[in-house]
Amino acid sequence: MKKMPNMRIAISIFLSGVIGLGTVVTMAMAAGNKHVAEALQHAKEALSEGKQGHKDGLVKHADAALKHATMAKKDLRGNSNLDQGIDRLEDTLLQTGQGNIQKGTEAVEMAIIHLAEVK
Repeated sequence: MKKMPNMRIAISIFLSGVIGLGTVVTMAMAAGNKHVAEALQHAKEALSEGKQGHKDGLVKHADAALKHATMAKKDLRGNSNLDQGIDRLEDTLLQTGQGNIQKGTEAVEMAIIHLAEVK
């Protein structure tokens, strides 16, 4: 009889893991486009770097995000959220290139909002 409660616990843990993994995979494949997911991931990395005042990391990840977002545009033409995300990433690079890490960080934060809304 003791094996049944342990089995129920094991099944609960397993199902929790499967559901959690499914959520992560769904979020990572934003809009079903791997480039959108990659752009979003790099934009989040850029935001983290910018908040720490790391100009080089901000530029590196914002540039990678911009490249992926631009590649996604080939598949998702006319997507206003993607277009706005690209504009904000370009602004991130411009502001940061001019030495304004704070404004670059704010711009990448806006890019994340737009990229997360790409459908």
